[in-house]
Amino acid sequence: MEFIKVNITDEMIKRAEERASEIPKSKNTFMPHERHVIGFLGEEMFKRVFPMGKQSKGSNVYNYDYLMANKRFEIKTKMCSSDPRPDYECSIYTYYEQKADVYLFCRIKKEFGNYPYGWILGYITKKSFDDKKILIKKGTKQPNGFTTRVDTWNVYIKDLKPIRPLFDASRNNHERT
Repeated sequence: MEFIKVNITDEMIKRAEERASEIPKSKNTFMPHERHVIGFLGEEMFKRVFPMGKQSKGSNVYNYDYLMANKRFEIKTKMCSSDPRPDYECSIYTYYEQKADVYLFCRIKKEFGNYPYGWILGYITKKSFDDKKILIKKGTKQPNGFTTRVDTWNVYIKDLKPIRPLFDASRNNHERT
């Protein structure tokens, strides 16, 4: 599978950290600040690759992240220490009830305390995700040694549609406008 590798700039990190700092602390959130930064870095990568995407606003921010080609995209991002492989998994917490048409998955490499780059892995429609997802219960030890902290729905990277055709089509459409 071909992924789109995106170099992460200091400006991208700054914007992601600023957005993460605006998230109010909540007893319902188990994620530390860094996990929020990672999520926003995924969105920064999306913006870099798909500049024509329109960021959601108002109450829609809880339902999807970007609107592009009349589809609502939700960006899901994991921090990692290794390159992505087709047998690795992409996850969505089961308690999310977003109204996305498409899930787009990213990974951000953490190396020596920095985030030098990440990958846009691919995408999957909500319907395909629902057809292929597997439930991973809270407390399950994954093959990579990670123990899930909440119930998640997972699909394999190999289940995603390749990102390159979407990128090429959107770039061609963007150049015509």
